[in-house]
Amino acid sequence: MALVDALRRLLKAEALEKPDAGKVVLKERGEQHGAPQTVTLLVDESEVAAVRMDKFSHSSMLDDGWKVCDYALFLDRKDRAVSDVILIELKKSKANDSSSSEQLRQSVSILEYLAALARTVASPDGDPAEALPREVYYVVLYERDGRALDKQATHTASVVATGRRSHRGMNISWRIGQHASLSDLLSDAG
Repeated sequence: MALVDALRRLLKAEALEKPDAGKVVLKERGEQHGAPQTVTLLVDESEVAAVRMDKFSHSSMLDDGWKVCDYALFLDRKDRAVSDVILIELKKSKANDSSSSEQLRQSVSILEYLAALARTVASPDGDPAEALPREVYYVVLYERDGRALDKQATHTASVVATGRRSHRGMNISWRIGQHASLSDLLSDAG
């Protein structure tokens, strides 16, 4: 059984965003002013489990609290022997972003926990402590570049800007826009 299938069977429905008609809509959670940010992600033919990271409250037991990213996308792709995971943080504005890199970094502990749970279910006769090979990608999706509202119409293929940055040993890709494809996120980060 693949990791994505194991996660789908293991997690409650409210912890997952369900793909529909080849896309999954990612929604910003928590306290915010105005309408929440949404990003439509085209998932191609990949098997994907979009896990809502706000459903795991481990940080209440830690000093100084930890903040995690918005989503972990677990992917099973037919052409890959390795599992892929994309940690995604949604931010309204690139101009106001001061914490997304650290949120992605602190999310790795939840990613490891979810992967271990999925391994336990997917391989009932195997050692759940034996790590499966995987690649982790870090992505920040911004709705707009600055504080002002972007009044231009957004089209499925339009992207305002993309880029990369480094944070404490992690290579983080970022993208401004309300639509993206899974293959774009993987190629931006690669």
